[in-house]
Amino acid sequence: FFGLRSLDLSGNRLTGSIPGFLLPDLKVLDLNHNLLTGRVPSTLSTCGSLIKIDLSRNRLTGPIPDSINRLNQLVLLDLSYNRLSGPFPASLQGLNSLQALVLKGNTKFSATMPENALRGLKNLMILVLSNMNLQGSIPGSLTRLTSLRVLHLEGNNLTE
Repeated sequence: FFGLRSLDLSGNRLTGSIPGFLLPDLKVLDLNHNLLTGRVPSTLSTCGSLIKIDLSRNRLTGPIPDSINRLNQLVLLDLSYNRLSGPFPASLQGLNSLQALVLKGNTKFSATMPENALRGLKNLMILVLSNMNLQGSIPGSLTRLTSLRVLHLEGNNLTE
C-alpha cells in the first residue's frame, strides 16, 4: 500500500484501535462511522501528505496527539463524536493549512479554551466545537480568525 493516496473505510463496523502505519503518500483518511477505540495514533504525523482526516463517530479516547501539528498540509480535521479528553490541544496552532476543524460532541473535554488556542490558523473557515463541555470565556483570539465563516459553539458552558 506504499503508494496509497486515499483510504476510505467509513461506515463499516471496524473495531479495535487504529494501527500505526507509514503511508507517506496518503492524502485522505476516512474511518468515520465505525466502532474504533483507543487513541488517535501519533503515527498519523508520518503521513505528511494528509489533507483530510475524518475519524468522526467512533469511540476514540484520550487527547489529540501533539504530533498532529506536523501535518502542515491538513485542510480538514474531523474528530467529532468520539470520547476525546484532555486539555484543549495547543498542537492545533501549527496547522496553518487547516480550513475546517470539527470536534463537536466530545463531551469529555471539559476544558477551558486557552486564549491563543487557535492562533496561527489563518485559513480556518469552519470551526465546530459544539457540545464539548468547554468552560470559561470565549477567547478573543477567535476574532483574529479572519477567514472564519462558520462558528458553532452551542451546548457548552462558555461565558462572554
